[in-house]
Amino acid sequence: MKLILFEIKKLITSTYFLFMLVILALFICSYYIYNYMQTVRVDDIVADAEIFITNTKRGLDEIDAAIEAGEIKKDSPKVQSDIAHYQNIMEENETKKAAALAHDWDTLLDFEIAGGEQWFKTGLTNNYIWPTDFTMSVYFERNKFIKEHGLQPVFPIYLFSQVTIYDEVFEPPEIEKDKERDKIHSSSAVYFLYLLFSLGFGIIGAGFFLFLFGDILTKEGIGRNGSLYLLYTQPTRRGNVFISKYISLSLITLCILISVAGFSLLLGTTFDRFGELQYPVLIYEPEMAFHFMPMWQFIVLAASLFYLVLLFCYACLFFFSYLTKRTAIAIGLTVAFLFIGVQLSGQFVQTNFAAFNPFTYFHVADIVSMEVAVLQNNFELSIYNGYWVLGLASVVVLLVTYFMSRRHAQ
Repeated sequence: MKLILFEIKKLITSTYFLFMLVILALFICSYYIYNYMQTVRVDDIVADAEIFITNTKRGLDEIDAAIEAGEIKKDSPKVQSDIAHYQNIMEENETKKAAALAHDWDTLLDFEIAGGEQWFKTGLTNNYIWPTDFTMSVYFERNKFIKEHGLQPVFPIYLFSQVTIYDEVFEPPEIEKDKERDKIHSSSAVYFLYLLFSLGFGIIGAGFFLFLFGDILTKEGIGRNGSLYLLYTQPTRRGNVFISKYISLSLITLCILISVAGFSLLLGTTFDRFGELQYPVLIYEPEMAFHFMPMWQFIVLAASLFYLVLLFCYACLFFFSYLTKRTAIAIGLTVAFLFIGVQLSGQFVQTNFAAFNPFTYFHVADIVSMEVAVLQNNFELSIYNGYWVLGLASVVVLLVTYFMSRRHAQ
């Protein structure tokens, strides 16, 4: 325990460590500002409704002007149909505007749910364009879930804000721009944390932690009679020194992840609202089935899997640190090894070996949502397999590193 506390104190009091944490905090703040600016709010919904109302009134005025000029007849079936159509649009958007101003989420959801019901009543099948029938089902069921559980929706909630893996690439490019524009952002605390973890839990996040702790062994002079060897002369076993460093990394990493979550929740709660822990996250299943997972559960599962990814990365860092005995080279080789491993894992993801490959599980958010499993038609690629594969791989690499260090010491 004393060794662990000693290692933790050395790490957290270094200037470099504190500098990297400041960089991390600035990144989180910047990403929050971006999401805050992109968040669709009540004022945006009201503004959209007013645009529809204004355009509809203009359309009705044009019809009235044409009737007065004798260009069309008021009792014409087509004219009556056009007038009724415009009036329906106006009434619908006036209701949406009033509901948004009153924070009447159920009314807004009812409009979208009714649209989904109408879609299914028509019996249309749409498997090759956006949105597919699968996406339509997700859109419909998600809005029903939000209403039934009394949740405040994260806007936009209309159909064309939903994109799933079954939607294909479209032409013309304007449609792709619309899809990009309609991606959902939110500055509420829980949803922002979900977005942040989805973005950072991967090779980029792992790279940050490797640079944060990259010199934990090399700075102590491995192979150069540095301070590490002073510890070896003390009445303690070599294995205890080795393990204490790894446990120290693990504990500090856990504290950082918890702190990041707390800081993100504080930002969101301070500048917007806490949000909904039960908000639905899409989880894919075989044969185009799906279900929703509460957002808090998705966040916890993703964080736990990423934590094991980091433990595997640290084991690799220890290996290359003992192998090269130089900080820059060790970090470079570790990052390169991990990057190449992740890239090559894509070549074997459909094989039986894929589920036993630790690099497969670096796509944390896509593993938890089962997106990788669906895309590769391999449902062995689950978060629970990822737990034991990454854990076992970390132990194996650590054992190899430990015995290699003992051999070098002899």
